[in-house]
Amino acid sequence: MRAATLETYSTAYDALRSRYPGLWGNIFLDVAKLEKMFKSKECQLEETETSLFLLIPRHSFYDLLFLTGDCQSLPLALETWLSSWPKDKPIRVSVIARDPEGGELAAQFEKAGFSLVKKLMRTKLKPPKEKILQAMRPFAEESRDLLGYARHGDEQEILEILLDAFDPMGDNLPELQEISERIDDKGIAVVRKGGKILSLNYFAVHSGVFHGIYDVTRKEYRGGNGYFMALAAFVHDDLEARGVRCAQSFGWRDVTKKKLVKHAEKSEQAPDGIMVYYLRWPAEDATQA
Repeated sequence: MRAATLETYSTAYDALRSRYPGLWGNIFLDVAKLEKMFKSKECQLEETETSLFLLIPRHSFYDLLFLTGDCQSLPLALETWLSSWPKDKPIRVSVIARDPEGGELAAQFEKAGFSLVKKLMRTKLKPPKEKILQAMRPFAEESRDLLGYARHGDEQEILEILLDAFDPMGDNLPELQEISERIDDKGIAVVRKGGKILSLNYFAVHSGVFHGIYDVTRKEYRGGNGYFMALAAFVHDDLEARGVRCAQSFGWRDVTKKKLVKHAEKSEQAPDGIMVYYLRWPAEDATQA
């Protein structure tokens, strides 16, 4: 492996593209974001005849970004360079696609020694009906003095709340810099009391599409206080007041959480066919052996 820079990546990408006009992978970042990432992190680059791998340090593991021109040869390409990669430096890869293609590609990673951490399905949400908003707004009014957006200085507290509730690998938790950027975009609404964040709604809006990412309340403040509904009503009404129009909304559900999947169905959150597979190397059983 060698250090990844925009120049080394671009050269490797052009070479791979010349051999395989059609590529599969999970590199969706534009040039500017790639360059920023290479400058801020010690990224590693690996090339094979059929594939290109980028390793990005993230939390306590490495994120694997990949492009391949031949999915069938992917297990061998992975095994070749993973044979010299330290097993005490775990790797997480995400496969995002419609099934069955997504499942088939994830299976190639499993052949190379990866194990599935979590499988999420994307759901498309209809705009909230006015009667639902009317039901939520009393909670927002009750917590009016506690509602607002996160501010700079909250980053570490927000990360700690997320780490307490979610899995860094399986739930794709943000790092401090990403949280800071989300704060800049007014993408984290919070319930704050006595200087402490009790609950938060973490979201993003891109090109008129609302992406719900995390809704979490500290364990000791859950149950009967309506913070979830207060935040939902606050975000909806504030976006409208600022002229931010969302034509559609998306969320994610763990396919193994049957109650949450059923709740999504009851609230008219329909799966749109997009799945994300999070896999890790070495496999869980290998780390425990």
